[in-house]
Amino acid sequence: VEEGWSEALNSFSDVVMLDNTDADLRIQGWSVKEKASGVVREAPPGEEVSVRGWPVEQCSVVAPTDRGPVVLLVKGGKVNATLFEDEEEG
Repeated sequence: VEEGWSEALNSFSDVVMLDNTDADLRIQGWSVKEKASGVVREAPPGEEVSVRGWPVEQCSVVAPTDRGPVVLLVKGGKVNATLFEDEEEG
């Protein structure tokens, strides 16, 4: 996804699974493209984050990347990626 709002999960947000009214979301292998620099921050290999209550509830999770953490706010089919600078890079 790109930094800011995207509709990355739109194709999944309205899916109804048999006998499953509350679904959680597990995300693996994410990357976030920084708007200003175009640098792509990538998830560490094998890392996974869980978003509880999705798609019914608005949820957020702090996801690690190779260039510092990102906050992913998930609201229905939309994702807002907010970047944090890696403290070591200053």
